[in-house]
Amino acid sequence: MNSARFQRVSEIFLLARQRQGQERESILQSECGGDAHLLADVQRLLKDDASSAEGNGSLDSKVIGEALRDAAVAALSAHETVATNRDRDPNINRRIGRYRILRRLGEGGMGAVYQAEQDDPRRIVALKIIRPGLMSHAMLLRFRHETQVLGRLHHPGIAEIYEAGTDDSGEGAQPYFAMEFVDGRPLNAFVRERELDTPQRLELMAGICDAVEHAHQRGVIHRDLKPGNILVVADGLKPVCQPKILDFGVARAIDSDILTTTLRTEVGQLVGTVSYMSPEQASGNPDNLDTRSDVYALGVICYELLAGHPPHDLAKRSIPEAMRVIAEVEPPTLSRIDRAYRGDIETMVGKALERDKSRRYQSAAEFAADIRRHLLDEPIIARPASAVYQLRKFARRNKALVGGVIAVFLVLVLGIIGTSIGMTRALDEARKARRMNEYLQGMFAFLDPSQIRGHEVTLRQVLDDAVRRVDAELGNEPEVAAELLSTIAEAYLKIGADAQARSSAQRSLDLQLASSHHDAARLSDAWDRLGRACFEVNDMPAAEAALRESLAINRTRLGETHPRTLVNLRDVIHLMQLQGKDDGVDAMVRQA
Repeated sequence: MNSARFQRVSEIFLLARQRQGQERESILQSECGGDAHLLADVQRLLKDDASSAEGNGSLDSKVIGEALRDAAVAALSAHETVATNRDRDPNINRRIGRYRILRRLGEGGMGAVYQAEQDDPRRIVALKIIRPGLMSHAMLLRFRHETQVLGRLHHPGIAEIYEAGTDDSGEGAQPYFAMEFVDGRPLNAFVRERELDTPQRLELMAGICDAVEHAHQRGVIHRDLKPGNILVVADGLKPVCQPKILDFGVARAIDSDILTTTLRTEVGQLVGTVSYMSPEQASGNPDNLDTRSDVYALGVICYELLAGHPPHDLAKRSIPEAMRVIAEVEPPTLSRIDRAYRGDIETMVGKALERDKSRRYQSAAEFAADIRRHLLDEPIIARPASAVYQLRKFARRNKALVGGVIAVFLVLVLGIIGTSIGMTRALDEARKARRMNEYLQGMFAFLDPSQIRGHEVTLRQVLDDAVRRVDAELGNEPEVAAELLSTIAEAYLKIGADAQARSSAQRSLDLQLASSHHDAARLSDAWDRLGRACFEVNDMPAAEAALRESLAINRTRLGETHPRTLVNLRDVIHLMQLQGKDDGVDAMVRQA
């Protein structure tokens, strides 16, 4: 153990000493990076500390701490020999080209990474060499490819490559390359230790997207993006600093010449880390990969930064089962974990995590741009998946149901039938039933295949036609028209036609207010629906006014503590906060 290694052991020991149980074990595994000797050294320190007669405070004394450090450094200096180092790792103190290896930093599937000192210019670098016994032809090709790929990339967010070569001093040729030594903390550890808030985490994520976009523009797909491959370099006391992406060792060049002559991965071979794989990458077919696979991985990383865990729990699943989950299972939305993520943040991350890559952000730059729009309180480009799209996916997963648009039509028709049943209880049964039957016959006529043959009918067209029929056929029956318009307004909201939703909701409310038969429950729902529609078109004052009307009705008919009343109260508070209104908000929050 040299002085640099002792410093590293001490850092991990002090970090782990503050944690207990599984949390301590996770820190040890992540910080030691597979170095069994480093892990043993830290565990021995932790054991000695726990058994000390003075308990956990035994090393807190300044005098004792300084004495221990001085004694340890002196002992290390006296016993530091090449033989001892070679017993632990034969590469320690070895010279490769212009570099002297100082200590091992970690290892991956294709090689080990060391901290080394370069002769000229004199500097500390990270030196990556292939592990002994893995010098197959395929591995050599991949190693050479990695150096070619990294040599193209010059960005502050990507660890820079300095030199690549082959060392012939041993029993055979051993390729290596020297790259920038990044003295930083792993992404997740940095975020946790600095206790970054949501905007700071998103700002950091945008910087990572910038670096990935730089690689994509130069024909490189990383294919193994994950928090462990991203270090954050601290910059004084700044809360958000420079992220550095490491290990493009499994990167796939887009260039056709490299694809055909070097590293075309065979079908069925998985390259990367399962939890961060896109569905097309998990399929094992390299022909399905493009830069959008990295966009999916960025979505997983962003989800984990915000939620504290990846979208899917794959820790105890077999590889085939994990692949099935990635390909078929929708992850929990971020708002289910924390309602603060509802809206833009949930929409952005959801778009990056779309299983259908054609629906994802088409580049890392698009993802970064939307993040920055959100941070500047500007409208984002991403929009939630429409009801039509969600129902199509549901129909594909459930073969017994009719797929796509027809499923949406069925939902709409059933809603109208339900409305007709409710209305017949309050109005003349025979007249109401006859009018509803005529209206539904008109709806079915619009959906007649003989009339729409050769054309794709959208839900928007159905709703627009329904509004036209209400105007044409129900002008003398305001109660019926009001109820149908409320159903149509709700459907418009589901598909994101917000302006049409507001218009239909307003007309439904006006008809109810003009009627002599006031129903408090329906009136409350009408005000609530209008408020939500106004919110979607960004008319906050109108939304607040409408929701206050709904709140007043529910307070009278249901009481202050009813869940519906409290939901109204919460929504009014939220709208006041969005508009920067401070007067009375604290009192309303305490009341809620």
